[in-house]
Amino acid sequence: MNNRKHPIVWVIGATRSCKTPIAEHGVAPLGFELISTATYFRERYGQPDLFTKEFIFDLSEFSAGCLVEDPDCHRSHLEEIITDSPRPYVIEGERNPDEFAKLYDPKLDMVIFVSRVDMDKYDTLIERGIPVMEQYVRWCVSTGVAPPSSVIKLTFGGRDIKAEYFGKGYDADSVLIEGTAPERIPDALSVEDRYPWIDFVIKITVDAVKGYYRIKTPSIYDTPAPSP
Repeated sequence: MNNRKHPIVWVIGATRSCKTPIAEHGVAPLGFELISTATYFRERYGQPDLFTKEFIFDLSEFSAGCLVEDPDCHRSHLEEIITDSPRPYVIEGERNPDEFAKLYDPKLDMVIFVSRVDMDKYDTLIERGIPVMEQYVRWCVSTGVAPPSSVIKLTFGGRDIKAEYFGKGYDADSVLIEGTAPERIPDALSVEDRYPWIDFVIKITVDAVKGYYRIKTPSIYDTPAPSP
């Protein structure tokens, strides 16, 4: 995949962290084809999602077993999709550090890390890969391999929101935005009314992706022009 010419936006976060609506309603409408990494393993597992802790741990153990049998099974699946239909993609749900390191292009791709503080994180075998990937991307930014503006970390829960860029060299992370969100963005089509911050999290993502790739595609989350 070293000769890939189309970018990938990676949306990485724990289970139930709202990474899917961020990818689906924020990044995909900007011209990125959506891929969910969970689909491959869920289809192979063949059991309905019961939205329980037990299901998540069982699926994680099944996925780990698939990787034991063939460590490159899912990477080959992704590469086949990307090669057969070359276009910009948004991939949400990546948890495999080895796979990510082989597919991630720090000069071409963006990475959105999602941390939802009001949701308990599950210490499954597969999800332990998330902090490993974050440290890898931090290394890429700190050394200058990846541009700082190509990576943002979103921390939210309740109505508090913070977006940060990773620091370059020995610099600390820099805050892009931090504050308390109103109930929702006026006139926006709220993805989840029970999550008052979701519109603003998606808006931050949209602005970051459009700014980095200089995308002019209109979005309902665009910053409105100031009144004359």
